[in-house]
Amino acid sequence: MKKVYYIFCMMIVCILVGCSTGESSNSKEESVHQESEKIENKSMLDTTEKTQNVIEVPDTTTEVESENVEILMDIPDEELSLMQKILLNKEEFMGAGFQNKTEAFSKQKVELYIGFCEYDASNWFYVVDLDHNGKNEVCVVYGPYVLILRDVDGEIVGYNWSYRSFEKVYADGTFESSGGASLACFNGNARFTDTEFKREIITAIKWEGETEHYYKNGEPYTEESVEITKVEYDEIMSQYPREEATRYDFTIENILKYVE
Repeated sequence: MKKVYYIFCMMIVCILVGCSTGESSNSKEESVHQESEKIENKSMLDTTEKTQNVIEVPDTTTEVESENVEILMDIPDEELSLMQKILLNKEEFMGAGFQNKTEAFSKQKVELYIGFCEYDASNWFYVVDLDHNGKNEVCVVYGPYVLILRDVDGEIVGYNWSYRSFEKVYADGTFESSGGASLACFNGNARFTDTEFKREIITAIKWEGETEHYYKNGEPYTEESVEITKVEYDEIMSQYPREEATRYDFTIENILKYVE
């Protein structure tokens, strides 16, 4: 009888322990589920906030190109000068090579250098008489290069140079350039041949550490150059006005307005 009673008591204990374990398991599962919902809701909230904070930038490329096309369509070709047609990619010019490298002439368009329809403030141009022959050159600065267009007996010839060789342009046609690794700064005029554009150096400054050396008539340490004093350098440069040439953004409006 005692044995039956003992077995009965053990069965009751097992039943109670099983119920307690099930409740505990269910409670844990519910807790994990609630925590998962919290994480998911937080993630959705963060995504919503990020989406709300994003500023949409409209793509204006198509609008700019459309405006350029409309401007060009409104102007008959017969009302444009040859130089304007070339700058607007309507006509070809004679390419004369790249920076002191004599090459055979070839017909080219400005899109080869600048890119068609890239008429914006990232590129700019000067209209100035570089070689003092009474005719203005158009100097288009694009990236690290300069395309110099000039009228040669009614035909437009283009010369391509690096911008380092043509850094600052003045109203009198002179310009500054740098020698890069040579740590020198030049002031000069432009001289053109049929196939080349050359820098005719008026004065130069070269740095050796903190010491400055001044020269005239050519690049430092060449046979043509003459080392001079700072006083002599200043006296020579006083003959050249330091008024900078006007810099125009390379836009269709400015090409039509300032290029003859």
